[in-house]
Amino acid sequence: MPDVKECSDGYVPPPRTGPNPFELVDPNVKANLPEGSNVANIFPHGSSFWTQTAQLRTTLPDGTPKFYFLKVAEGENGRGMMRGEFESMSLLYSITPDFVPRPHAWGTYHGLPQFHFFLCDFQWVYHPIIRSCFDHITEINSIHSDMTEELPEIESFTSAVARLHKASLPLSPGKYGFAVPTHMGFTAQDNSWCDTWEEYFRQGMVRMLAREQDVHGPWPELDELCEQLYDRVIPRLLRPLTVLKSITPV
Repeated sequence: MPDVKECSDGYVPPPRTGPNPFELVDPNVKANLPEGSNVANIFPHGSSFWTQTAQLRTTLPDGTPKFYFLKVAEGENGRGMMRGEFESMSLLYSITPDFVPRPHAWGTYHGLPQFHFFLCDFQWVYHPIIRSCFDHITEINSIHSDMTEELPEIESFTSAVARLHKASLPLSPGKYGFAVPTHMGFTAQDNSWCDTWEEYFRQGMVRMLAREQDVHGPWPELDELCEQLYDRVIPRLLRPLTVLKSITPV
């Protein structure tokens, strides 16, 4: 595991054992870089309970510095996490490329096949702690001198979300769901296609609460509450959206 002192945001991740996925840049990651790229270095960046993350610094054939964000997860569940993130972000990028980092690839390590990866452009966010780690790199200071530590301006952010929804309407199959499972943390989401938002929301809650029971064991009081949630609360809150036709899948 990388030294926690190397994490860019000062957060101490959970202890991990086993090989370090960032000791070297795996050949299957390199294979997804532009031809002629030169790998300068890789080091841990940020932290996560479910994955390990790093910044990959390269130089393009014309000498331009190029930075990537590399996320790695372990095991079959980790493979699903990386695939789901790549597929969902690829769709978002195809619709609103100025709203998310450009995704490049997902796959499995060649040298350490228990690890699976997701690779995208590195998105710079100006934070004093993070920026201080790169003050010695003149290319970064010149390229990203306009970075700000302010939160996104609310109107431009919400306008971008609205633009995403409107632009995706022609691509919608008319149902709620997604082609592959995505993950919330370590837990796979049930993205099976549904005709109504009520049905889709319900199946998501069923998956989450079943996972809760798998981890912590049965709890009769919770089971009783779940029954009321599924049969009374969700229909009462969400069915009017379908009846009144006030919601459209995108």
